[in-house]
Amino acid sequence: MKFNLLLVGAGYFAQRVHLRYLKLNSNIKDIYIFDERQELAKKVAKKIKITNLPEINKDIIKQKKISICLVCFNRDKSYHYSKMALNYDLHLLSEKPVTYNKKNLLKLIKLSKRKKKLFSICYQKIHHLNILHFKKNIENFKKYYGKITKVNFELFNGDMRCGTKSFCRTKEKLNNKNIEKLDSLIPSKISTNYKVFLNRYIHSINLFYHLFGNKNKNRIKYFSINSLYDYNLIINNQKIDYIFSFGNYNFSKWHDRIIIFFERGKITIDLNAPLNFKNSLIKIYNGNKKTNNIIKFRTHNVFEDQFNLFLSNIKNKNLISFSDEKKYISDYTISQIIWRFLK
Repeated sequence: MKFNLLLVGAGYFAQRVHLRYLKLNSNIKDIYIFDERQELAKKVAKKIKITNLPEINKDIIKQKKISICLVCFNRDKSYHYSKMALNYDLHLLSEKPVTYNKKNLLKLIKLSKRKKKLFSICYQKIHHLNILHFKKNIENFKKYYGKITKVNFELFNGDMRCGTKSFCRTKEKLNNKNIEKLDSLIPSKISTNYKVFLNRYIHSINLFYHLFGNKNKNRIKYFSINSLYDYNLIINNQKIDYIFSFGNYNFSKWHDRIIIFFERGKITIDLNAPLNFKNSLIKIYNGNKKTNNIIKFRTHNVFEDQFNLFLSNIKNKNLISFSDEKKYISDYTISQIIWRFLK
């Protein structure tokens, strides 16, 4: 089974992350691209040798036999195009954050169920091989090193653009149509911070839930805004502090680092940047001694892994699972609670 795919968005990450892999995927027959910035879309379509669509509507979707939509567009308009894709009966994979509001997320989940279409969010961090390994073996680590006492999430917030290859640029400006409104409970004076935080760090909130979270026992212990891209957050879960620190670190080999402290040792998990295809690592320290063990994993493309899982679920008619639904809702629940903590 092969699919025709619509990519909404022709920006940097669409060019350097998504199209780079989609062109090589044997399950994708034809790729169509749409962007409100039509000059950019035309450049990308010509360079990548795909088809540009000057507009999208239900008739065009039907005529081109498109069945999948990948949304990688300006975050202010992601919800609009995601909702449009589901309304056009397309399976939807959207870059995070698909929406700024929990209520709109619930609408998308409800719509996907009514349309019987798969809806998934690009949470790529949970697909790193070292994350999968740690998740699978966490109980074994506890047996050997004791209880978890603290977890540090050290998150890079510098330039997210990685790689040196050229990409198509534009001076076109987006219009103000179809911009999503924020939840009224988010204070207007920090609305820009809220958008930046969700765009950059909801990945890590999702990863926290994936590895450790229990939505019934989470408590926001501390949260502060240091600058537009710099925040400090402490979530307490079952008497364990999960400390998130954001800074413009000069990380040459890794993008994010998770440090799990046990009673008798610690484990560090290094996550590479999206375009740095290096070996991911787990380092295990026994007590306060030097590294006791290093587990090195093969290089891989986390978007490729997630996209293949997405296609597999479509083929197997495995639509959004209850566990994914709960996880998505939890991500947005805690993200909005964090910001209300400032009130």
